[in-house]
Amino acid sequence: MRRLLACFFTILCSTALYADHPSAGFTSGSGGAINTTGGNTLNANQWHFSVRTQWIKNDRFSDAELEHFARQGIEEVHSVDQLQQTALGISYGLTPKLTLSAHVPYISRKRIREGELEDDGEAEVDNLGDAKGLGDILLNAQYKFFDHPKTQASVLFGLKTPSGNTHEKIRGGARRHEAEFQPGSGAWDPTLGFAISHQRGAFSLHGSIDYHFVNDGSQNTNLGDLIDYDLAVVYRFTPSHEHEGRKHTDWYWDGMLEMNGESRDKTTVKGENNNNEGGDLIYLSPGIRLSSNQGFSAYLSLGLPVYEDLNGQQSKPDYRIIGGFGVTF
Repeated sequence: MRRLLACFFTILCSTALYADHPSAGFTSGSGGAINTTGGNTLNANQWHFSVRTQWIKNDRFSDAELEHFARQGIEEVHSVDQLQQTALGISYGLTPKLTLSAHVPYISRKRIREGELEDDGEAEVDNLGDAKGLGDILLNAQYKFFDHPKTQASVLFGLKTPSGNTHEKIRGGARRHEAEFQPGSGAWDPTLGFAISHQRGAFSLHGSIDYHFVNDGSQNTNLGDLIDYDLAVVYRFTPSHEHEGRKHTDWYWDGMLEMNGESRDKTTVKGENNNNEGGDLIYLSPGIRLSSNQGFSAYLSLGLPVYEDLNGQQSKPDYRIIGGFGVTF
């Protein structure tokens, strides 16, 4: 049990929920909650490797809707059918209180479209194709400043590096995709946050809040500062049993319910606001996880939007699926 609790760690970049921006960070899935940052860290000299995928299905705009926006003079309205991100992660417990992490994502956006008003005054839809490639590498640190048998609290530090692909071309190769659809942002973005966990019997509670200081990047674009906030309750279904005088369980099943929310500023391009970016969005995310005493974990989460207050006209997510596995040793 102690090993399972200790192997919970977090990386603290955004759990970005918009159709055009995937989750930039995530927990290991081996303890705490799937999407909510918790307060614990790895043991000293422990390693954790993970693979995590998220898939967002959007309520996309029809061609007729995009043409209508163009005729109304509403510019910069796009539609993205779906988004997928797969990331490889590695974490190391430098001390019992300090965990360092790095994650490398691969991001794919499918069928990006926009409405255009031609010189003759006719509106038409431009199918810009897909955009995919390596995203920005995430570097993170979590320092546990409060450690009690039932409660842990940490401060979180992160840095998103401008290492991803920023030169994906639209279909036909005539020009680059706009910066908000590129796999990489081209910006150095620091993050500062706080996380806490509390265990009570078979239940555990987790919460976090962090602020992402987003800077100008590729194509003189700033994707907007972000406040990310999450709450989760986790219940362990599998009880321990006595084995040779000691409590012992090889495998554990955990069920959980999370609230994952964010508030993002508008995107700016050369200092001018895009009025169809940013806003507020909250997911309700039930999930399940299987973990073992040997350090293996696998998990699956379904995110359903329950509150949306987005600026202007944006593709809204229908649902989000997140799954992955990891190993700690």
